[in-house]
Amino acid sequence: MDTIMKGRWSITDIIKKALEFGADLAGVATRESLAARHVAIDSTILPDWRSAVSLAVRQSYSALAPGNIQVAQYDTIYSYDAVAMPSHQIVRYLEDNGFRAVAIPAFIPIDMKDGTRW
Repeated sequence: MDTIMKGRWSITDIIKKALEFGADLAGVATRESLAARHVAIDSTILPDWRSAVSLAVRQSYSALAPGNIQVAQYDTIYSYDAVAMPSHQIVRYLEDNGFRAVAIPAFIPIDMKDGTRW
């Protein structure tokens, strides 16, 4: 049985699960720690959120090398798809353990600290 139970969880467990689900990198940050670094997350998506899990997958170094923008774009689209699966699996894992969670697609622009959108 998983060690994450309703009302109690371990950051290590979340990261291990994310890697199990296919992410290459994973991390967890509290709302307060992100706010201290001026990272804004759209609170209309899940207003009472307290922590964020961030996942990443590796892109092809060769595809991103200068030369063909279409190949680089194709690899970026692949990366969006590749990170979607572990994102949704982590959401279901958290919900199965009594937490509210939502996966936010990698391609949604986020507010950056200087006020621009990326």
